[in-house]
Amino acid sequence: MPVARKNGHKVFVCIIQLHHFSMGRITISYMDNLRKLCRVCRKDFKYIWTICYKVRTNALYINGLCLAWIINRIIRRKKTEMI
Repeated sequence: MPVARKNGHKVFVCIIQLHHFSMGRITISYMDNLRKLCRVCRKDFKYIWTICYKVRTNALYINGLCLAWIINRIIRRKKTEMI
């Protein structure tokens, strides 16, 4: 967690095989919280590692990522309605 490192605590990495079995879905609240986290961590970190992927904290990047996610959801919904 970036806060641990920022406050001078040690961060350890355990190299292990890990399987992520989440059946959850990425929602608009997930994307909104990811944007908020990037805003808070932007001045100290260029990237944030999530369970899904590595995210840049750059405002243009994270806002573009959220916009692309929203557009993707709209397109998927339109395709579903057409069927």
